[in-house]
Amino acid sequence: ANPPKWLRPSVIDDQQFAVVSQQRDLYLVGISNRGAPHLAEIAHAKLSADAVTPPVVRGENLLLVTRGQQQDMVQTFQLPSLSGESQFALPGRLALGPHVAGELLLVSTIGGNLQAYTIDGESLWTHPLQCELPVGAPVVEPATQNIVLATSTGTVLRIDAADGRLVSEMRVGQPLADGPIVLGKRIALRAVDGTVLLVANDGGEP
Repeated sequence: ANPPKWLRPSVIDDQQFAVVSQQRDLYLVGISNRGAPHLAEIAHAKLSADAVTPPVVRGENLLLVTRGQQQDMVQTFQLPSLSGESQFALPGRLALGPHVAGELLLVSTIGGNLQAYTIDGESLWTHPLQCELPVGAPVVEPATQNIVLATSTGTVLRIDAADGRLVSEMRVGQPLADGPIVLGKRIALRAVDGTVLLVANDGGEP
């Protein structure tokens, strides 16, 4: 038999991590101190569809996206038992995410929108991305509660986390591969050629 292929593990804490295989097996693994310390299975769940993202930790829950026939699905499992499975459908195929941003679960769909959900799958708001593809993980600024989002075309967006309203938009003049990282009054971004860009964290010009 072929060995299982794994998606990237997700750290729960300094004792546990979750990992999912392309054979639809989700595991919670931890350090056992029975005898010599070693890794041991804590819980296991069998997925009903192929996982397309690694697990994401949100409080006492573990989330991942699986492939549906027409739409991708967000599946939620309770920690540490991996029981109480629930799911909700996305409005299309996943482009990026899921990302936990404060109390929000953020996902973007191919050629579509940035969507904000509660952990229970309630849709809170939708922000149109005009077919732009987000890169990196969105960041919530604690002081403003704005979501900072970078796109592949070189745009940095600030979106109000409360209602999805566009607060500001800044073009950096280069296609982006990753970011943003908020560093006080600057935002770090990585261009597709590997250049690290530092732009003002005020919605103004670089």
